[in-house]
Amino acid sequence: MTEGHDSRQAELDELHAALAAAHAELARLRGADRAVASGQPEWPADSSGLFGLLRLSGVEFFEWRLGSPFHCSSGFRVLAGLADDEPRGEGPEAWLVHVHPDDRARLQRRLDAIGSSQMPPVEYRVVGRDGRTRWLRTSSRLERDPGGRIVAVAAVTLDVTGEHEARALLAERAAFLEAVPDCILKVSRDGGIPYVNSVAEGFFRQSMGAPPAHIDQLPYVQRHEEEMRAHFLAVMNHGESARFPFVAESHPQRPVFDVVATPLRDEEGRIEGAVLAARDVSRLYHAEREARATLRRFETLVETARASILLVDDQGRITLVNQAFCEAAGYAPGQVIGSLMRDYCFDEDAEQRRQQVRELLAEGAASFNWRLKRADGGASHFRVDASTTESPHSARREFLFVATDISGDLARAAEREELQRQVYHAQKAESLGLMASGIAHDLNNMLMAAIGQLSLAQQQARPTTALAGHLATVESVLGRMEGLTQRMLAYAGKGAERVEDFDFARLLDASEPLLRASAGLHTRFALEIESRPLPVSGDENQLEQVVLNLVQNAVDAMGERGGHVRVTARTVPASAVRSGELLWPLAAAGAYVELAVRDDGPGIPGDRIARVFEPFYTTKTTGRGLGLSVVQGIVRAHGGSIRLRSQGGLGTEFRIYLPLVGATAATSDVVAPLPVIELPAEGKEPRILVIDDDEDVLAITEVMLEQCGFKASAHLSGDEALALLGSNPAAFDAAVVDLTMPDKDGITVAAELRVLAAELPVLFVSGYSKELTHDIVRPDERTAFLRKPFRAEGLKEALRALLR
Repeated sequence: MTEGHDSRQAELDELHAALAAAHAELARLRGADRAVASGQPEWPADSSGLFGLLRLSGVEFFEWRLGSPFHCSSGFRVLAGLADDEPRGEGPEAWLVHVHPDDRARLQRRLDAIGSSQMPPVEYRVVGRDGRTRWLRTSSRLERDPGGRIVAVAAVTLDVTGEHEARALLAERAAFLEAVPDCILKVSRDGGIPYVNSVAEGFFRQSMGAPPAHIDQLPYVQRHEEEMRAHFLAVMNHGESARFPFVAESHPQRPVFDVVATPLRDEEGRIEGAVLAARDVSRLYHAEREARATLRRFETLVETARASILLVDDQGRITLVNQAFCEAAGYAPGQVIGSLMRDYCFDEDAEQRRQQVRELLAEGAASFNWRLKRADGGASHFRVDASTTESPHSARREFLFVATDISGDLARAAEREELQRQVYHAQKAESLGLMASGIAHDLNNMLMAAIGQLSLAQQQARPTTALAGHLATVESVLGRMEGLTQRMLAYAGKGAERVEDFDFARLLDASEPLLRASAGLHTRFALEIESRPLPVSGDENQLEQVVLNLVQNAVDAMGERGGHVRVTARTVPASAVRSGELLWPLAAAGAYVELAVRDDGPGIPGDRIARVFEPFYTTKTTGRGLGLSVVQGIVRAHGGSIRLRSQGGLGTEFRIYLPLVGATAATSDVVAPLPVIELPAEGKEPRILVIDDDEDVLAITEVMLEQCGFKASAHLSGDEALALLGSNPAAFDAAVVDLTMPDKDGITVAAELRVLAAELPVLFVSGYSKELTHDIVRPDERTAFLRKPFRAEGLKEALRALLR
């Protein structure tokens, strides 16, 4: 654009020179003009030659002098929009009316500002008679009279409409190049960069400090020299446009550009360079990369998901499926893609399937159970979460199905239901057993009093009398009642034990369903058994009760929050059992069966660990508090022992040790011999302290003792007996203590008696069986047990054996 302007200026300069020469010729022509006016035309012969030369150069002219006609070339008349008969000798104002209104005042000011001299070129617009607007460039010479009035004007004019239109077009294109968000570069054949738009200039200033003057100065090109050379050769040598991606790696942000290179040709069609348009597509590039990565992750997720995933079109055809579904259905992926969803449903489920589809269409999402028809004709049960989506390739809806195989869950649910039913019946039986046990206990006390009184009556009645017969009948009835109480105790699990050898591992394996059921829904249960027999000797039912009680205790400790319960059973040598960690010494054996029950509940506070085996003691808001006391009694009766470990927040572990059948006892495991206690001197009545909360039982026991040659001191509470013993610790040779008393049980009373008289023998009496008292009856501690109801002979033998 600048080169064209300079060329035009040179032309104007030449025109100015021609104008000066033309003035002289015009002066001559004015004389001719006057001659014409007087009827004597004298036009010089060569005047047409000058006008011809001016016309050939594209220059039009006009000349006006006060008092003379207006002379102009025919071309100027056309450019200025003048009619053939105007102006009629008037001044310049006569043709100024043809100047464009927006330029008229400016042109008038220029005329007013010029004195009698040459007026520099001025550009303005005129409106022709055809309505077309043209741009004119005019150079003039003015003459004024002494009063400043213009008296003569001579001018040459050039039509520069094309030049203005070209400028406007260039300005429009320049504005377009500046407005686009792309980097625009013009590259010449020699690699020079004569032009960059503002976007490219800003980019180069940020990364290089200034726009490059040559393409070799681009660091991005140097890093991709071979690639760029190939593209430029295609553009420069073959005139082919090229499009390629380009990463500016040395730029701080490493932008990615989409580059379009277009050949630039001269007027003769020769390639003189190229125009590069580079659009920053970094966001799109990285978004596409992220989309591809996301797609890969999605495909991996779908293929590796354990749930079955299907995509179904609105015609019911499967368009996408993962491996999990193919394995569940028994088909290859190629067989599933394109097949109909209904091919995997049973005909009898058609109505249910239609209802599910209606819900899915209405709500956009649905969850339901689905019975899958496998390739082998069998059925698998799934839980399906379905939702609608739009296809990325069309506006049609698709349906996404995520199906989880619940066949195992349904089977386990049925199993749990059955186990829960069994547990319910077991709990019901346990409740009845507790009731039976309580009734049997009270009956035993009443039988104890009745049998004792009957015994006294029989001693006074002569055998041949009718009274003796009546008393015998009463004794028979009381005997049947005693048998009834024994059956009630057996039902409650407190009857006599059945000792036999059995495999403890087999017992655990058979009990696993019941153990899992007792663990409940919130507890994860695990059972690990050593892979060999674990022979023990004892009552199988009672040891099963031990395991159930320990598991139930662990579940109760964790509460509703749930957790883990782990049960393990294995063989351990005697050397691995640390006697210091046991609650009491073990029976001698060479090896033991170790049963461990662990939970991750809140643990047992340190100040309560010592009390967890006490009867009726519990740390739970619900429960009977008898589980662990029963465990202790059964384990002790079987010659075993217990190790208890608990830590706050980390859980509790019970380890039960039972002698392994057939294992030889080690020397270190031999039980210590019983201490020798002197019997009362010959002829001296043994003094017996009797404690029982039932007045009738207490009275008859006192009578029985006196009949057997003992001296009795009877008391209804342990506190009374303790007060008496405290005043004279050596006053009694033995104590008869009822195990179950309301305020202070027999174990506690016996322990407190031992504080006052450490060597005092204790005979525990209870309506329960002897086997359930092994936790408290220890021969090495001078204790024994007598079951109610007892007779005088039994009481005498038990005390004599205890005092021996």
